[in-house]
Amino acid sequence: MEDNNKFYDMTWTDITGVPFPYDWYKNSFDLHHYTMSAQALDFYQQSLETQYLPPNKLKEYINKRFVKLVRHAYKTSAYYKALYDKHKIDVNKIDIDLIEKLPFAEKKGLTVHSQVDQDSKVFSDDKLLVRTSGSTGYRMQFYCDKEQLNWRWALWMRLFHWGGYEWGNKEMRFWYKFASTVKKPKTEAIDAFLSNRNFLPFDTLDNNELKDFCNKIVEKDPFLITGYWEAIESILKYAYENNVCLNIKSILPSTQVVPPSARNLFSNH
Repeated sequence: MEDNNKFYDMTWTDITGVPFPYDWYKNSFDLHHYTMSAQALDFYQQSLETQYLPPNKLKEYINKRFVKLVRHAYKTSAYYKALYDKHKIDVNKIDIDLIEKLPFAEKKGLTVHSQVDQDSKVFSDDKLLVRTSGSTGYRMQFYCDKEQLNWRWALWMRLFHWGGYEWGNKEMRFWYKFASTVKKPKTEAIDAFLSNRNFLPFDTLDNNELKDFCNKIVEKDPFLITGYWEAIESILKYAYENNVCLNIKSILPSTQVVPPSARNLFSNH
């Protein structure tokens, strides 16, 4: 995502005035996603339903998913197998109540160059190499299968839902253009066009760039803004200090935790 030309300034909703039909989006999902499948939308619906389970059923569901995750990591990753063996973790006796006994993983150990060859033989043809942008301090690369990526997408969309987002609402996403993890811009541009998302890559975050972003937000009037927190925080501080009214309903950083001071400032203004 090195320039705006790879993404469309207008979306389906901008042009027609109505959201792209959700059923059409689901049926064409494989055409505008290259690392996931339409199963992601089923997982999204499942995540919306399970979050309202009664407390005892919810704990049972969480425990079931947790045990499956730990055993999967132990079985398929040489790194996790060595880590759990070192700390004498018996994955056949693990449950959610013992989560504090699990050792922390290190980013350098999780990256693919640190893993032995057997890791690359675990997955089927759906195995995909995923790279992070390094925004949290260390750039990583590791293998994922499509089911994991489908779940990641589903739970990311559930966060949208928690913020009041409904299908068709305008999203504006701010991404550092030199660290972008966008692999196939044309494919992602189609998805952004259909799902009413505008990509805005940032660079210096100087006053001129921040002014342009604020003008774009006023013009597009997004319900939700997402992306790197340093960009979002800079934009909102600029708007606050220059008395620019941004009618944003929801904010969702991509990875970083929002500091309490910043959360209070923007919640109150």
